[in-house]
Amino acid sequence: MLRTLALLAALVQLRLEAPALIEARRLDSAEGKMVTVTAAVTPDGAAAEVELEPGLWELTPRASGWWAPPSVVRIEASTATVALPLFPAGILRGTVEVPAGSSPRELTVHFQPLPGAGPATAPGGVLTCPIEGRTFACELPAGRFDLALRIQGLASLHRWEQTLATARPLDLGRLRFERGASLTGKVVFEERRDRPKPAEQPKVTIELTPASLTMMTDDARHRAAVRRVVATANARGLFHLNAPPGRYVVQARAGALLSDAPEVTLLDGREAQLRQPLVLARPRTLTLQVTPPVDLTGKPWSVRLQKLDRFNVLLSEVTATLPETGRWVREAIAPGGYRLEIGRSPDDSWYTETLDLTTDVDHHARIRSSFVHGTITLGGKPLEAQLTFTSDRAWVPVVSDANGEFRVLLPFAAEGTWPVVKIVALQPAVQRTLNDVRVVRDSDDALPRIEIELPGKSLRGVVVNREGEPQPHALVHVEGSGDFAEFEAEHGAFEAAGLLPGTYALRAFTRDAETEGFVEVTLEDDTEAAPVQLVVLPSTRVHGTIMSAAGPVSGAAIAMLPRENRGIAGSPRPVEADGSFDFRVSAGTADVFLSVVAPGYAWRLLRVPVQREPLPVAMESLGGTLVVEPGDRRDLWLLHGGAFLAARGLGYFAGATAEGTRFVVDSAESGEYALCDAPSGGRCSRGVLARGGTVVLKAPEER
Repeated sequence: MLRTLALLAALVQLRLEAPALIEARRLDSAEGKMVTVTAAVTPDGAAAEVELEPGLWELTPRASGWWAPPSVVRIEASTATVALPLFPAGILRGTVEVPAGSSPRELTVHFQPLPGAGPATAPGGVLTCPIEGRTFACELPAGRFDLALRIQGLASLHRWEQTLATARPLDLGRLRFERGASLTGKVVFEERRDRPKPAEQPKVTIELTPASLTMMTDDARHRAAVRRVVATANARGLFHLNAPPGRYVVQARAGALLSDAPEVTLLDGREAQLRQPLVLARPRTLTLQVTPPVDLTGKPWSVRLQKLDRFNVLLSEVTATLPETGRWVREAIAPGGYRLEIGRSPDDSWYTETLDLTTDVDHHARIRSSFVHGTITLGGKPLEAQLTFTSDRAWVPVVSDANGEFRVLLPFAAEGTWPVVKIVALQPAVQRTLNDVRVVRDSDDALPRIEIELPGKSLRGVVVNREGEPQPHALVHVEGSGDFAEFEAEHGAFEAAGLLPGTYALRAFTRDAETEGFVEVTLEDDTEAAPVQLVVLPSTRVHGTIMSAAGPVSGAAIAMLPRENRGIAGSPRPVEADGSFDFRVSAGTADVFLSVVAPGYAWRLLRVPVQREPLPVAMESLGGTLVVEPGDRRDLWLLHGGAFLAARGLGYFAGATAEGTRFVVDSAESGEYALCDAPSGGRCSRGVLARGGTVVLKAPEER
């Protein structure tokens, strides 16, 4: 070490009595140790000079009253003199206020020179100021800067266009840091003609609104409205917002001008930056003409215009009933991507089109439809039932009469198949879902026709408690033959008719009890199945609270997952305002699998015990990117935290983005993950996900 110091000291040429110190690290050396040497400051004070031997060096000058950015230089074949620029420095100081329980030791200052500052101004940089008690003080280059002030784990603060002089310190005063997340960005005008004169320029406001959730309760909607945050951009279009962690939509307004509305995710204690500026532009106009102007019954069309983000997630929606002319004009639309849907009611869609409203659009929509007649029978006898024709474009209910006949208007005009028909009848009890129902046309001028023939097989049984007493108001879940249904056993007895031969799994629920697992029953072609007795046992509860370092997480959604290939997966549902959740499980259950999603936090898949005490489920703000590539295989499972989840359920339960057969979870908790061909393991591909890292799991080789 002494020999190295002596060598570097010999390479330094002193020109003034006021030296600068340089921390020098040899990056291409195996030792990579740091040494401090003295360098000469040029007569004009603009640079510190040092001679270095060949190698790759990291140099950090330090001189009282001066600031210099760190540099990395490579010296080639012979010793060379390196000049490191110096800039006059000033003192930045202030006082911090932090939440109770937080005791930060340092403040990070990010500084960026203002545009047009000139070559004599120091470049932007980052430095750390120690905090002593509540105060801080450190040297920054003199000049005019935008400052970002950050304390780890807390929302950041910004101070725009600050002037730091050498003559006197710049005191920022009392800085109040709070828990939460931050967002910074910039607003620009789309065209010069849209940019008003400085004297006429309206105030540019930026609004941060919680993104729409597919499972938002009324209480959650109220909480979302309260969390709306508004800020004002400065004269250069820069803005900064602090908000609770979560998923938001951000939009700028200036008088009659609007920007697009991208979605952002804010992580607890971190700052997000918009990669692209918000572009203020003249609102767009959509002119729509629908043919025919009304449907075949004379009913006016309903229209929905939905604003989408880049993942096709719904951000906002406008609905209207078209006039008899079928013409609709919608003005004051923010530029961006939209989905246009037209149907017979606000609940269905007979026409769907994606529109790019970067300019005014004149769109003509042609809707094809036809009346269809048909019959439905059960075991050869007419059936009175409600039929619902569903597809990705429509939801059309119709009721068959005592002769099993029905007539319905559907959005197609040629023979083929209809994707899904759901059938519900009360006497006898029928619940069936049929796929790819055939549609035929006897002649060119005849109406399309559908004939539905349900088999006469049925399941009968009773729901009882452990003493054998019938249990009223029970719900029976029947699953099998690629179909499932739920029947009400009002007085304990139930019947499920219209079933195909095959093996079915049954499970029953009452208000406070349920069967322990499934009961399997096989329906034969030529024999009637014996009545089934479903015994329900008192159920227990899994309850707890979703927590973070900042307290309960009110915006989380949680689901209880099935333990087997066949099982009832609970739909993700929002937690309560205090972050609490409560699930019912059957008697004898030792543990359950949970999937927890919370905007701004890493997704969790975990196994928890069933216990009397509330379960605290901790969420981390920083996770990693989990990429799962099952390909075309549907038999793969994701294993983590002692739990497993069908790989193709990642989109539904983890909020993963689907890119073909590739699923991407932007933020998942750190730890080991495996993609396996069985819940118990089997053949797997494995990886360890680190915070801020990425793991890609590909389908393991088939047996």
